[in-house]
Amino acid sequence: MWLALSALTVASSLPAIPRGCEGSFQECRRIVTVINNAYSFSDTVYARQMQSVVCYARRHGYGYYQLNPADFSACSKFSSNFFFAKHCAVAEYLETRVKHKALLYILDGDVVEANPRVRLETFDYFNSDITFYERLWNPEVMSGNYIVQNTFFARAFLRFWTRFFYKQPPGFSSADNGALHAALALFARARPDVASPCETGYANLTTDVTNLTLYFKWIKTCRNILQPDSFLEGIINKTRGKIFIAKKGTCFVADGAFLGWSINKNAGYPPLYHGIKDKHDLKSDNNGCWVINKTKKINE
Repeated sequence: MWLALSALTVASSLPAIPRGCEGSFQECRRIVTVINNAYSFSDTVYARQMQSVVCYARRHGYGYYQLNPADFSACSKFSSNFFFAKHCAVAEYLETRVKHKALLYILDGDVVEANPRVRLETFDYFNSDITFYERLWNPEVMSGNYIVQNTFFARAFLRFWTRFFYKQPPGFSSADNGALHAALALFARARPDVASPCETGYANLTTDVTNLTLYFKWIKTCRNILQPDSFLEGIINKTRGKIFIAKKGTCFVADGAFLGWSINKNAGYPPLYHGIKDKHDLKSDNNGCWVINKTKKINE
């Protein structure tokens, strides 16, 4: 049976409360799917995918919340681009819970359970305000799924990143994904008066989506600065913060198509898959949850 998603809290036997958290386990750890019925990323199109994540949350005692950018007036200025509105909504939601040291796992709508045995805290970096990760199949730092602590710095960075909506170049920049690289490079700038090639190259993206050579060449330039398995440190709004970029194959979500939709049970990776667009790629198990249909050829 489909579970109501709005502000859903799921419970089971609870482990110790993570460091830096206050209140109940659910208040500290919450999986958040950002969705909006005004776009193609609706809770109808991705109902099975979200139910799969709800079941994963229920197994481990995490909170779950469905977040809609349309619920925040501050995000209305980004209504023409869901991806920027998404990060605005995360910042605004954290602001409403400013007294709670919450740890949120932000997800795209096409994320599903992969390995129910693995807990999300396996992938936490508690010295980091925000944790991003390298994608498996290309050199990008992934923008759609990330871990964020409810700190002043984290909220400030999300808003800083979102404002790149106004700086998008004339050519293909993969919306918030390209903007993330430019924002990270600017944040981690070694000298305040010297822009990196990643920053200057962003404005020079001129080719459209039919020719991605320039985009990925620029991404590689950015990755010379944004090294994996390392912290970026800097200041936003007079507040110092840390951002961690997890290396390939070490974070809480993975592009399932690259792995053949399989898991390494010994390594415990990954707990969640990204890239299930078609609801028919999922099947119902005996517990009313939706799981990967391994008998069907799945296309990302």
